[in-house]
Amino acid sequence: MAQDDNKIKPELPGRSGDDRNSKKPPRFSIYWIYALIAVILIGYQFMHFNGADSTSTSLQEFQKDMLARGDVEKLELVKNKELVRVYIKDDSLRKPFYQGKFKRNVSSSTETGPQFEFQVTDWESYNNSMAQFYKEHPNVEQINETTTTEAEWLGPIAQTVLTVLLFVGLWVLLMRKVGGPAGGGGPGGIFSIENQKHNYLTRVKK
Repeated sequence: MAQDDNKIKPELPGRSGDDRNSKKPPRFSIYWIYALIAVILIGYQFMHFNGADSTSTSLQEFQKDMLARGDVEKLELVKNKELVRVYIKDDSLRKPFYQGKFKRNVSSSTETGPQFEFQVTDWESYNNSMAQFYKEHPNVEQINETTTTEAEWLGPIAQTVLTVLLFVGLWVLLMRKVGGPAGGGGPGGIFSIENQKHNYLTRVKK
């Protein structure tokens, strides 16, 4: 029994210590690029949805139901997006009209605005419409307007990512073509072919 216990048990294939310690690092994969694109797009959407939570309206509704009633505090004109953002006065937010518009509870202590926004076809038409409105409603005080320009993030990011993806895809395709069947489809295939050729010539000379 003692002799049986002292027998050395054979190691199973692939379970030796050298094999465990000689693990190769993970190879580059095209899926890493896909993951990077997904992270960038998710991050953009996260920043976008955490911006101003405004309710869409129209120029006509804005003039009739907000501006004519003296509820507008200020306007923000985003020139490059042809967008107008509307800030409502704190004391006007309690009116039933605005409480029914929002899908959330708003109050002057928590709402910083803008509360509404609407698109314009072009700024010349918008300016003409506002001038006509003030002419027809002389009792309405003209609202302060600020002009701004917002950077476009998604377009440049998408263009850069697609360019990088194109170059990486071409590089991977080229490496697979160079590697061939003898190299297992990897970038080291050409070196494997040269080594095999060198070993064959050495055996022939011997």
